[in-house]
Amino acid sequence: MRAATIGSRRSGLTVSLVAVAAILLLTMLPGTPVPEGRTDCCLTNDSLLNILLFLPLGIGLALTGASVGVAALAGGLGSGAIELAQRFLIPGRDASVRDVVCNTLGCLVGALIVHHWTRRQAWWRLAGGGLSVLVVLYMFLGPRLVVPGYPLHRPWYSMWTQETPGRVRFPGQVLSFSLMGQELPGGPIPTWETLGETVRRTDTVRFELVMETGGPIPGTAQIAGIVMGSPGPMYLDILGRERDLLVYPRLAMSSLELRSPTLRIDDVFPDTAGDTLRVQVMLDRRAVQVRVSGKRIEEASLPLASDLAWVAVSPLDLLAPESSSSWWIRGLAVLGGLGLLGFGAGRRVWLIVIGVLAWLLAGPLLYHVSAMHPIVVGFGLTGLVLGSRLARVLRLA
Repeated sequence: MRAATIGSRRSGLTVSLVAVAAILLLTMLPGTPVPEGRTDCCLTNDSLLNILLFLPLGIGLALTGASVGVAALAGGLGSGAIELAQRFLIPGRDASVRDVVCNTLGCLVGALIVHHWTRRQAWWRLAGGGLSVLVVLYMFLGPRLVVPGYPLHRPWYSMWTQETPGRVRFPGQVLSFSLMGQELPGGPIPTWETLGETVRRTDTVRFELVMETGGPIPGTAQIAGIVMGSPGPMYLDILGRERDLLVYPRLAMSSLELRSPTLRIDDVFPDTAGDTLRVQVMLDRRAVQVRVSGKRIEEASLPLASDLAWVAVSPLDLLAPESSSSWWIRGLAVLGGLGLLGFGAGRRVWLIVIGVLAWLLAGPLLYHVSAMHPIVVGFGLTGLVLGSRLARVLRLA
């Protein structure tokens, strides 16, 4: 028994040291701040990922013999020190009290798992069943997020080559910017109420930008966009990054501060300045499409499929140059989502069957969005099998 205790403490010390090293590596390096008005991935970055980041530390501390309270206190103090360093010493980092709360919660959950591991079958009946129900509900409700986001009823502002934290100034020049054929000069949009009603009534929202290039961009630059409120969320953001063009459209998931996709078209900006480019963005319930016309024509599209809802709550980025390149990202996201369902359901096969049927049918039948790619379906089925198998290996059910 004593040897086992010593071995357990050594394992706990190893896990704790590795966890601390990973935390420092991911939190103490300079980063690029999120510009004001963008709320991508607020939920996943500030909540889920921070909980997962500190969960191994809680496990390691509990294995060394620390109580649940001591592990949570250590996580809270460590997280507070990191946030202070990010606030005053590390450029490009955004410190918040929410991060401290989520990090502390991660340590607490990790320690609770260790201290109650011998009674795991009792508490997993509740926790696993609840997890399964949440995943199944999200299968039904998630596709409702994969639709264009309605504009908010607040004053609109048109942004031309706006300088924001973490971005460089666009070296070229914006010649014109329009929404639904109406020209938008830089600054407040006087007709924002009428324009908002037009957007709400139409099936396809159309943006058009004409610009003169200034060569490759040394970083990321804002070219044009529409912001709702001051400050407020973006309705559309068109960016340049080195030679690439990035287009961020507002979807319903953006309204809930979840991750939204960004389209990228490679090698748009030439080596020399003075070229005229016309960028057309079309957004409807089926897809986001971008067309760039200049010396050559480039196009990109992203189908608004129901499986895209999984990317909104996953730690994976979806920066798609074209629709085909996003399948593996969506597939990995669905692999994790349905893996959780299998992990939570364990031997309850009927929950897995209901979940798969809901996942396959909810999007195309209820929300009229495009069907999922076969590769994504394969990832999801793999996740179900692996999750269910892992639950059995850990004897959770």
